[in-house]
Amino acid sequence: MSDYEASELRRQLAESSIDLQLIVAGIDSTSAHIFTIEDPAECHDDISFCAVGIGASLSRENFMFS
Repeated sequence: MSDYEASELRRQLAESSIDLQLIVAGIDSTSAHIFTIEDPAECHDDISFCAVGIGASLSRENFMFS
């Protein structure tokens, strides 16, 4: 792939939008981590849980007060 093609692909990806929500969790040498990939992406290490989808707001409220 030429530099121009790679640059054009990066530009198109940066300008595109996908209606997607994803939870990514993992462990490294320091601790466990939880991220949501959406717009914008967020790290949820401080509260130790996350939720996505249609019931996310209700789930967050229930976990925050339990």
